[in-house]
Amino acid sequence: MGYSSLFSFVAEAIIPYLYKKGEAMPKYMSFDELRGQMQSLELRLKDTEPLMAHIANTLALFTSQSFEKETSPFGEKWKPLSSVTLKKSKGLKKKLVDKGKLVNSIHTSHTTKSASIGTSVVYARIHQFGGKAGRNHKVIIPARPFIPISKEDKIPKALQEEIQELAMEHILGVFLK
Repeated sequence: MGYSSLFSFVAEAIIPYLYKKGEAMPKYMSFDELRGQMQSLELRLKDTEPLMAHIANTLALFTSQSFEKETSPFGEKWKPLSSVTLKKSKGLKKKLVDKGKLVNSIHTSHTTKSASIGTSVVYARIHQFGGKAGRNHKVIIPARPFIPISKEDKIPKALQEEIQELAMEHILGVFLK
């Protein structure tokens, strides 16, 4: 990324963001200071590993909140347990947390280019998206989404905003020192 495109990015995205946050902008700075900030910005844009680690942690937070609130990451309450499930599990208090295998299997990973969340539990998919299960697929399991992604590969607006905020904070670290 050349300095002219970096300067455009700073002028169009970062400066308005700083004003929105209430940060005081210096009245002037030397060209050397500006060049130093541009070089730091370029390095931050190349080293996205810390940003991806924060995003992975945010994915985990959204997922754990789903289990705690028994609500999808999109804000929809999970369907109640069936009477058959309630009879079988004698006193089960939380949905999807019978023995804790599913909730404890959630893991995140990240690289310099991506952040992800998942589980190795085979039955997680049917709980996430719903479907038919059991012998001859006669049992209908309602969707009780817990990972913040829809069937259509959409993420919740709140997660999108949180990721945008994390990205801006990562980039702005150069300017807020």
